[in-house]
Amino acid sequence: MKKFGSNETYTAADYVKSVVTVGETVEYFATTNTVVVVDTDNTGAGQIAAALAQAKADLAAEVTAVEALNQAQYKTATWTALQTALTAAKTTAANTNATTAQLNQARTDLTAAKTALVKRASVDATKFVLGTDNANGTADTIKGNAGAIVDNTAGLTVTAYQWTDANSNGVVDAGELGAAIALGTTAADGSVAEASIGDKAPGTYKFVITVTDEVESVQNATAVTTITLAN
Repeated sequence: MKKFGSNETYTAADYVKSVVTVGETVEYFATTNTVVVVDTDNTGAGQIAAALAQAKADLAAEVTAVEALNQAQYKTATWTALQTALTAAKTTAANTNATTAQLNQARTDLTAAKTALVKRASVDATKFVLGTDNANGTADTIKGNAGAIVDNTAGLTVTAYQWTDANSNGVVDAGELGAAIALGTTAADGSVAEASIGDKAPGTYKFVITVTDEVESVQNATAVTTITLAN
């Protein structure tokens, strides 16, 4: 149902509740299936304008929220679906003839796509610990306790890189990482079995841990674990 002279669409019940006030004339023409309302106090126009403005603001806010998300954190298929919904939402938002219902539907679709996003696996470096501190001549090991890889998907490849913070700035800069050390794959609980990091002399070592879930996770200081060897 539409108010005469407006693009706003209503159900019959909502129209009566939000546009028609007491004492106003409502006529139904069966031949054209049309309801005509004489909006004497013009409250309908104000309500229509307010609802339209709110729908535009709500959609704009959701677009802004989605555009702030980081693609690297999410699996490709769900990110692609979100971008499709985002494009549609922005098209609707730019349409000066879009109705309140269309704007609200675009926001609903965009929110649903955002909710459906699936995060890629990530590293909880605090759960990587010393496995075995062996004497010189035998490889030392590290392991990841349950939840070390945040995803709970078995079979994801986990890698360590020894990090030397050459300029002591706390940032993993280019050229500061050693060769990749394969740590194996994740168990269903996110743990990683004990794996060799090589035969190290006594001392404190830092390792950047990554997990590959479609792509390898970021190599930065948030994924650093510190291991101290006495032997």
